Amino acid sequence: MKASEVLSRYATGERNFRHINLRGANLDGINLESANLTWADLSGATLHRAKLKNANLLEALALHTDFTGATLTGACLKAWNIDSHTNLENVDCRYVYLLRDQQERRPSSGDFAPGEFTKLFEEALNTVDLIFRNGVDWKAFVAAFQTVQVQNEDTELTIQSIENKGDGVVVVRVNVPPETNKFTVSLTSSMSLPSRLSKQNTRQNCRRKKVKLSSIVSKAPICGLQLIP
Repeated sequence: MKASEVLSRYATGERNFRHINLRGANLDGINLESANLTWADLSGATLHRAKLKNANLLEALALHTDFTGATLTGACLKAWNIDSHTNLENVDCRYVYLLRDQQERRPSSGDFAPGEFTKLFEEALNTVDLIFRNGVDWKAFVAAFQTVQVQNEDTELTIQSIENKGDGVVVVRVNVPPETNKFTVSLTSSMSLPSRLSKQNTRQNCRRKKVKLSSIVSKAPICGLQLIP
């Protein structure tokens, strides 16, 4: 669909653009405030200075999308998909929601500091989160992590943080280089975990390159990223 058609429909009061295909479209300066862009394909699109305040971007595809200078305050970003080529430079964003219906506000109070929104997403692209649902046998985990390092000898893996989320949930965040095949890291982590750990419903949240914002797994205001092949 062409940008002119979207603008025309928006001008008549339409706000439901679910499943819309705007792949590669030039949407510079477009006003889609409060629009429903659930499952929209924005891959490769240019949205310089786009007005997306309070827009619903649930599970939207935004791979190689340029959001330079766009406004995303109040947007719902549940499970949206971005990659290392998604440009979030100078995005104007005071807060976002991680779930629909304005649930899970981030930050929970106040606003993002200038540039904080962009920084958080860029950092998240370089991490893999391993989530343990029923606690961790740390001796077994250390042995498993060493095995993963050996199996990924060309990749520098370091543990960024470990957090106890309560109720037996523990999140281990691992730093990886930007172009690392995160699916391989997650898979080898799963295969290396002893049965006493794997029985605990270990979940690898990160797979590869594309990012899906879906849950809260660390102390950072935005976190819990899933990477899909």
